[in-house]
Amino acid sequence: AIKVLTALVQAQERYRSNQSNYAPSLEDLNTDVSLLTPNYEVAITGVGNPASLATGYVMTASVKAGSAQAGDSTCAKMRVTLSAATLTYDALDSNDGAGAAQAKCWAR
Repeated sequence: AIKVLTALVQAQERYRSNQSNYAPSLEDLNTDVSLLTPNYEVAITGVGNPASLATGYVMTASVKAGSAQAGDSTCAKMRVTLSAATLTYDALDSNDGAGAAQAKCWAR
């Protein structure tokens, strides 16, 4: 998940350098996630309320059922959020709880 999210953060910055917003879809980023990883599905949403792609985005990599990572209940969803020019990283377990997932999934 880290590999695919890192590649997509870079793709978003390339996209934004030529557009007024961040990309709303993987298609707009000309990225086929299955070529980067067969184990995750990725979704892009805006930030804020109401959600907007003008100032940032949230990208979530979720484990695909039946994939090699499907047994990883600790890091079931990994997210990168860009808001106010700051990247933040978080993770959710298979019950959408943060808890210990943060440190285990985004070890630095």
